Amino acid sequence: MTESSAARARKANLPGAKACTPKGKPLHSAPVHKLLPLEQWARQVWPTGGAPKNLARLINRSLRTAKYRLTATYPLDLDDVVRILRSDHGYSFLQFVMGDASPAWWRGLGKARGLAAMRRQMAELQRRLAQAELDFD
Repeated sequence: MTESSAARARKANLPGAKACTPKGKPLHSAPVHKLLPLEQWARQVWPTGGAPKNLARLINRSLRTAKYRLTATYPLDLDDVVRILRSDHGYSFLQFVMGDASPAWWRGLGKARGLAAMRRQMAELQRRLAQAELDFD
């Protein structure tokens, strides 16, 4: 090694390796998987063990990606959340996300859903009553 290359080697990277992000500053905002345990919800919805497969079908992703989402290796992105909310499992997902929170709009939605369920039950009972009256005659 020549004198000049030895001097260059000592001067190379004088400040040392620097972190990609400054200390104390997050790389990005908290990902969705940090806010809600997706795997827990998926196992409530699909208790028979097909959670990765069903989630993959639901969010229109590969099985491998669905497994990564469930294990929080990669966070859910907004498109995945929207697909889940727009599915048949959307309300259960929303209930899981809301947890113990009870803002006024959420309480109102719960009451409205309860009333709708009672109306459906009443309609079914009226239909059965009308059928029973027809059968009685």
